[in-house]
Amino acid sequence: MQSLAAFEFDELLKKTTALLLTAGIKDLMLATSRFILEKVYSAMLMGGVTKRLRVMAIIDEAHKLCGEGTVTALIKEARKYAMGVILSPQETRDFHPSVFANTGTLVGLAREEEDANVMSRYMGLTDKTERTQAKGLLLNQANGHALIRSQHFLPYAQVKILSFEDKIRRNGKS
Repeated sequence: MQSLAAFEFDELLKKTTALLLTAGIKDLMLATSRFILEKVYSAMLMGGVTKRLRVMAIIDEAHKLCGEGTVTALIKEARKYAMGVILSPQETRDFHPSVFANTGTLVGLAREEEDANVMSRYMGLTDKTERTQAKGLLLNQANGHALIRSQHFLPYAQVKILSFEDKIRRNGKS
């Protein structure tokens, strides 16, 4: 008889799966996170190069894994293997510079001084005045606003992010 806790790892990649790691034992959660990322990375490599999105990984509290080489390696190769990665850290200064260099879209919410410096530096702004303006926006953004830099928003755009409820109200649905 098969245990209820047993599963094939590949099954996690075939459907929407959320893994909530809240054991409270920091080293155990980090080891588990690293193991899962290594497995996802291996599956990505085994799947070969493609342009069709296969996996989207969202890592909350990403600052806890920022020093880990697996995250950096994953970011460097994710697009080539059709993997999307969303990293949500507490502080942008925790990321290795190659994470920024290999990021297609940066979303910067309100930041404090040091993180606003990092974010404005990695937004691809070469003009000092633009960098200073971006930093000022990051320091003074209201809740629900973000700076976005991507191939569609160059050098960046400041946007208001609507909540799901606000979007429904705006579209006239109840």
